[in-house]
Amino acid sequence: CDNTVDPKCLTTPTLQPRLQKGWFWSGSGAKIFDTDKIPPGWKENPWGKTGIFDKIESQNVSAAQPDNAEERLSLLEKKEESCLAIATDLWEPGTVWNDIACYH
Repeated sequence: CDNTVDPKCLTTPTLQPRLQKGWFWSGSGAKIFDTDKIPPGWKENPWGKTGIFDKIESQNVSAAQPDNAEERLSLLEKKEESCLAIATDLWEPGTVWNDIACYH
């Protein structure tokens, strides 16, 4: 959820913090379970455990997904990573969820 969806995404208390609570499926509008918890019926959290922060030596940050790295590190188009991508062997082995800027 970001301000292109609805400006209320930035202020609605139930969506804060947005990296944990602000995710939904765009096709149905159904809320995605908080990113810091294992969703009901899942054996593990589908979000990746690592990302670009772990790959950049100058950053002393270890950040699981979603990490909003493009905006926070001013990479590429410096956009907020408010869309979900299915990533296979990108930052870690296997297939996990990864936040990504929506223009990709």
